[in-house]
Amino acid sequence: MKTFTRIKVINNREYLYEITPYYDPETKKIRHKSRYLGKNKEGRPVRVRSHIPVRAFSYGEFIPFLSIIQELKIKEILSEYLNLEEVTSLIAVVLNRVVHPLSLQHIGSWFEGTCLYVDNPDIALSSQSLSRLLEKIGNSSLPMKLSEGVIRQLKTEKVFFYDVTSISSYSKGIGILEYGYNRDNDGLAQVNVSLIVDRQMGIPVMYEIYPGSIVDVSTLLNTMKKLEGYGVKDCLMVLDRGFFSTANLLELEERGMSYIIPASISMKVIKAALNKVQKKLLDPNSIRMYNGETMFVSHIEVKIAERLIKGYCYYSPSRQNRESEIFYKRLYEIKEAIERHGESRRIGMDTIEEIAGQYKRYFKITRLNKGIEVKIRRNAVTQHINRLGRFIILYKGDIGWEECLRTYRGKDIVEKGFDILKNDLEGYTPNMRKESTLRGLLFMLFIGLMIRMRLMKKMENAGLNKKYSIDGLITELSKLKMIELSNGQKLKTELTKKQKQILSLLDLCA
Repeated sequence: MKTFTRIKVINNREYLYEITPYYDPETKKIRHKSRYLGKNKEGRPVRVRSHIPVRAFSYGEFIPFLSIIQELKIKEILSEYLNLEEVTSLIAVVLNRVVHPLSLQHIGSWFEGTCLYVDNPDIALSSQSLSRLLEKIGNSSLPMKLSEGVIRQLKTEKVFFYDVTSISSYSKGIGILEYGYNRDNDGLAQVNVSLIVDRQMGIPVMYEIYPGSIVDVSTLLNTMKKLEGYGVKDCLMVLDRGFFSTANLLELEERGMSYIIPASISMKVIKAALNKVQKKLLDPNSIRMYNGETMFVSHIEVKIAERLIKGYCYYSPSRQNRESEIFYKRLYEIKEAIERHGESRRIGMDTIEEIAGQYKRYFKITRLNKGIEVKIRRNAVTQHINRLGRFIILYKGDIGWEECLRTYRGKDIVEKGFDILKNDLEGYTPNMRKESTLRGLLFMLFIGLMIRMRLMKKMENAGLNKKYSIDGLITELSKLKMIELSNGQKLKTELTKKQKQILSLLDLCA
């Protein structure tokens, strides 16, 4: 039986194989042995890999992030203040954080196994050189310049979400690290970091660093001045309740800046406005539907420091039921705990009030000869229940009730950003010797947060978030390698079906 040549089509490419027929005595059938000849070029075999592979580099996982860095012109902005080697080193550290976070001392070894090294083989990433680079950045105005550059080039609707978090640290002797309201309850000194996220792009565009003892409410003025300095006009600031104060409202009003902010019920005029609107709020004509949820909505106006502030009062019956269940359950647990401890005469009233905590105003506690008597204050509980499920959002601008609520609830993206910063990018409890190095590290983390959140937004727009997490998508793309042959030629491995789909939906090329 004579041999013959056969063409096989693999991934839309033609390859030639030598086929040798032979008789199989076991099956008593004719079988075929095939031998690869090469790629089909006008009927002649051409060996694609006449040289053997000698090295493989990580490649696929960097494709979306490098594209985003190009989209946001991050390299161009950095290049105005850093030399080429410094820019390349910083980008390498950033990409390490977004795909596989390592300490500075291990980044050099990691870098040599990536496609980044292929274009920059002369760059040595030692922990000492990287620490010096972070220190240089921390002593410079580069963080401000990057934010200004990104904000000026964005052509978005200018809706910004603003919030503050704390980052704890084991570092000693750094002045900016102070004890304050610690959101992680770890008992460490901290630095406070504010973040402004652009709603349309889904990325943070600005951050500020404050001493750990600075309270949230006092950071807003500085941020507004910075935005104005960057040429931001006609923006809408979406703020959390922690920034609600008379001073901040007046500042926003005087600067003509549009805003959305939930009001604190602790302010007397807000409490009075809520009580005043109660009857109107329960009117059946105030019923609205929001994402399938029944909602009662009423427009209000509140006078604060001689200024008339517009707002919407919302009442959600389903939310009231959920909050009431939680409240009553906690009330019962505290009552039982007080009665149990009250049986011991050695327990003082101070300890009992400590058990009640912020719930003590709902109890009347009396020490008796044989123990303790605990009664729940009916009026106090009724007043609290009547406020549950109700909230007021104040605003400035031409904003309807639904847009106001939807925009405010969109602020969750900032919380996601803080979670990515601390956990995915491992920005939690950094340990640095100098304040400048810590500032440089936070700048590096900020860039990492920008490109990771931008990918998150692009995945959402493409519908990929329904099938992949960011880490899942990175893992899938990481199977795509860059191969170096013995003759120095660089090739990329074949794309899988999943990789093709991901890159197509993200409008990327391998």
